[in-house]
Amino acid sequence: MSIGINRSQLAQMFAHAPGFMALVTGPDHRFELTNPNYQKVIGHREVIGRTVGEVLTDAVAQGYLDLLDQVYRSGEAHRADSALYAVQAEPGGEVVDRYVDFVFQPLKEDGRVWGIFIQGMDVSDRHRADRALALSEARYGALFAAMATGFCVIEMKFDASDRPVDYRIVEGNKAFEEMTGLVDPYGKWVSEIAPGLEQHWFDLYGGVARTGEPVRFENPADIFGRWYDVQALRIGQPGAWQVAILFNNITERKQSETRQNALLELNDAIRDLTDAGDIAQASAQVLAKTMGVSRAGYGTVDTVAETITIARDFNQPGVSSIAGVLSFRDYGSYIEDIKRGETVAIDDVARDPRTADTAEALRAISAGSFVNMPLMEQGRVVAMVFVNHATPRHYTDSDLRLMREVAERVRSATERARSEAALRDSEAQFRVFAQSTPIQIWASWPDGSLYWFNPQVYAYMGAKPGELDGPDGWLERLHPDDRDEAVKAWTDAMASGQVYEAEFRMRRHDGVYRAFRIRAEPVHDEDGRITRWVGTSTDIEDFRRQSAELARFNETLEEQVAERTSALMQAEEALRQSQKMEAVGQLTGGIAHDFNNLLAGISGSLELITNRIAQGRHAEVERFTVAAQGAAKRAA
Repeated sequence: MSIGINRSQLAQMFAHAPGFMALVTGPDHRFELTNPNYQKVIGHREVIGRTVGEVLTDAVAQGYLDLLDQVYRSGEAHRADSALYAVQAEPGGEVVDRYVDFVFQPLKEDGRVWGIFIQGMDVSDRHRADRALALSEARYGALFAAMATGFCVIEMKFDASDRPVDYRIVEGNKAFEEMTGLVDPYGKWVSEIAPGLEQHWFDLYGGVARTGEPVRFENPADIFGRWYDVQALRIGQPGAWQVAILFNNITERKQSETRQNALLELNDAIRDLTDAGDIAQASAQVLAKTMGVSRAGYGTVDTVAETITIARDFNQPGVSSIAGVLSFRDYGSYIEDIKRGETVAIDDVARDPRTADTAEALRAISAGSFVNMPLMEQGRVVAMVFVNHATPRHYTDSDLRLMREVAERVRSATERARSEAALRDSEAQFRVFAQSTPIQIWASWPDGSLYWFNPQVYAYMGAKPGELDGPDGWLERLHPDDRDEAVKAWTDAMASGQVYEAEFRMRRHDGVYRAFRIRAEPVHDEDGRITRWVGTSTDIEDFRRQSAELARFNETLEEQVAERTSALMQAEEALRQSQKMEAVGQLTGGIAHDFNNLLAGISGSLELITNRIAQGRHAEVERFTVAAQGAAKRAA
């Protein structure tokens, strides 16, 4: 670009120009004109008639010459913004850095460049302001980018009736994008990126833009269970108001508050319950209402049969109970996880591979999503806390923590109820035993104050309930000679925690003293501290009397034994003689019987021989003679 102007006009213009001005001519760029401000740039030297190369000889000058050569050859203007120069305000004065915007304009005549017009403006203040602004923006940009607080600026859109109908997001930080899930939303109207947004939000932020009144509120949990603390305030200038919005994620705090409130409600609900089923039902109700699920309950698990037995469950209106015995395999394969003691949390039964094939069966019992949390005892699964929801939903870590805390409190409450029931049964049995036994039974606190006695104590002493209570109520009923020893033994036992044993005499209601053997044992809590003493008092008066009689009997026992022994020895000798005579009689009787048998054989044979001779049957005589001889030999 060329300028139609002569030298005289240039000289006059230079004299009054406020900025930096110079005119160089010819291909060697010889100074023709300069103004006072330009003299500051070149150090107040006389340069008219000299070339730029002669005046400026440093490295900066070489770049300056190259730039002038380019403009001179091309005939095209060149602009250098915020160029840094050393400026000397007065001859011999301080040199300071200044930023200058320069324009190099070629001067032409008949289409030929004959010189270059150099014009500059000192923009140091603007440059510093721009740099300060850029630095500030960089700092705040880094701050907003690093903030965990979400931040965005919106610009409202109003209709002809000044009613807010939309807004667009001007800028925001990374936390804002992460919290909202919006990708590159800047410059876009919300109706484009989130269609169907409620008019409530337009009215809310529009009110801030119009009135300048800031607002702060807590945004209810989104579909992911996240809560936000939101602040909105007006920024900008009249006619161009914008609204800055800050989002703080308060999910953890809200979830913690929700859990604490639920646990407080649970404590109130189960405090006075003594039945394990009632405790489980109350906890299921608190769990279902707090988590906003369709059903909650508790059941016992049989990992071998792969079943769960649900006595009762809590169901929201319109949801049917599933109480009874259910087979896990009818609803998926997640029983394998439960057997390992792992919590099963499924957000959508149709999408999880463990339940995809049985999704219809699960949806039929209002379990489009669920959590099953097994409870362990001695390394094995024995029960399960569960929640079901009719539709898919996400279960957060906070949900699982709440279920776990509820399960632990239910177990503690159940154990407490069982322990209290067992204690009541034990106390009932103890009362029956204590009232039916003939032995006197009593109890005392750790300091020795007696507070309970069975009826036998009152009957023996003729006392009324309360008369024997305290540390000394029993002492006046002891025999005076036995009190000191009894008290010392009791004091030593309480100090050492050892079993208390003593014998002393106690006065009966009719004034008679009878001897008793006393024994008491300490009862300890889980930490080993003595909580009470339980003792017995056994009447040994009759036993002592019998022992005395036995002692007197033992004194004459030796003489009685000697006399008895002598009598026994005489009786034994007579018995032996009698036994001998009896044996001889038995022996001689046997011999006589056997000998008579032999004589019968001999006499019989002789009689037969006589008969045969008389009959003349001499041939048979020899046979009977042989028989008689045999009998005679046996007799011999």
